[in-house]
Amino acid sequence: FSMNIQSNGDAYLMACFQTCTFGECHRPLEGLDSVKLRDGNIVIEVDGEPVGGSREMDGCHFLENEEGDLLWQTEEKTFNIRFQVKEEGGALLLFSMLAI
Repeated sequence: FSMNIQSNGDAYLMACFQTCTFGECHRPLEGLDSVKLRDGNIVIEVDGEPVGGSREMDGCHFLENEEGDLLWQTEEKTFNIRFQVKEEGGALLLFSMLAI
């Protein structure tokens, strides 16, 4: 799925969600830079650029670009964020997505 997030310009992007497999949801997903993101089982893109990892804070994740930077730049004041779970039977339960 994908979504557009409005901002006043460059922003830090924070996602809060849980992982689910075959309808069974677990505690909030920890460390998007873990095996699932690194191996491509979970794919997240911001304006077509791959998310390289995340920094967790209280079960939410500040998204990092491939260089490890947290600040995402935009000229449109809108970020298009795309999530894809490639793991069979897998899903993400997104609670909130913020541009700070």
